Amino acid sequence: MNDFAPLEKQIGYHFRNQSWLELAFHHSSHENRVFVLPGTPFAGENFERLEFLGDSLLNFITALFLFENYPHKTEGELTLQRSMWVNNHHLAKVGENLNLLAYMRFGKSLNQQTAQKSKKNKSALVESFLAALYFDSVEQHQWEVVKKFCHQFIFQASTTQHFLASKLLNEKLHKIGKKGEFIFQQKVEPPSYSAFLLVDGIKQAEGWGFSKKEAKQQAAQIFLEKFPFSPPFG
Repeated sequence: MNDFAPLEKQIGYHFRNQSWLELAFHHSSHENRVFVLPGTPFAGENFERLEFLGDSLLNFITALFLFENYPHKTEGELTLQRSMWVNNHHLAKVGENLNLLAYMRFGKSLNQQTAQKSKKNKSALVESFLAALYFDSVEQHQWEVVKKFCHQFIFQASTTQHFLASKLLNEKLHKIGKKGEFIFQQKVEPPSYSAFLLVDGIKQAEGWGFSKKEAKQQAAQIFLEKFPFSPPFG
């Protein structure tokens, strides 16, 4: 029986070697197991080595995508856009969308509820899964497979995430009787916008985007990442 069939169907890719998936979802709290797999002399005992590689793969693929598709962006703008896609907050949302924690093998010693709530676990699984996908697809247009996954589930997902960030910001401020105000600054070359989020006339966050809407959403997301539980005023 293939326990990972729903995930494979969701991403549109079938793993030739299921052991890569087993390793990608094998938590360090689970029983020890040495994974020896094709293409690497020692894959690891849990998902952490794959997470390490997946983190580097994601940064490279993201940088390559931005370099090829946004020729007029400056180095600073490219770095900012990349950070929107590779930060733990966004990757945790990607992990939630793919329901990755449902496939994780945890040990009995670990509090399951705590593990399920951990943003770090969710984002780490995206990275370990990406590395597993990279190794398994070595004979199937390897880079195209991992790039397709990133484009579909990491880059495109950011639009929805930013919309939710703006909505959540308004709800949080409304609860404490506050209202956010956005001031925009336009750049001519390359055409872009900066958005400054003000609360009670004080700047709380700054976002950037190719449109006012995108800049506003990013500023909202940055504010929520800085203050995930409650704003620093009331």
